[in-house]
Amino acid sequence: MPLTGAYGEDKIPDDEINSLFSSSLDSIRSNLSNQSIENLTITSYQTQVVAGLNYRVKATVTVAGESKRIIFTAFKPLPHTQQPLEIKEAHFEE
Repeated sequence: MPLTGAYGEDKIPDDEINSLFSSSLDSIRSNLSNQSIENLTITSYQTQVVAGLNYRVKATVTVAGESKRIIFTAFKPLPHTQQPLEIKEAHFEE
């Protein structure tokens, strides 16, 4: 049973999740010191219900022709706020 307020279990991305993050590459780049990353492929994600929805996402990207794994977090506000998805933090997986 998941802990109240904690992130849920890893989920496999579907078309809705891929679409949600497909336009986030520029924001992810800025969180990775503007490295020239391409080809975002989400491998798994977790969600946390807050006053909106937090995401913790694992993905692969291409950097200078090499595949690298990244982890990033994002916040999707409640619909009535009419605010966009915001990438909060991103880093390369060690």
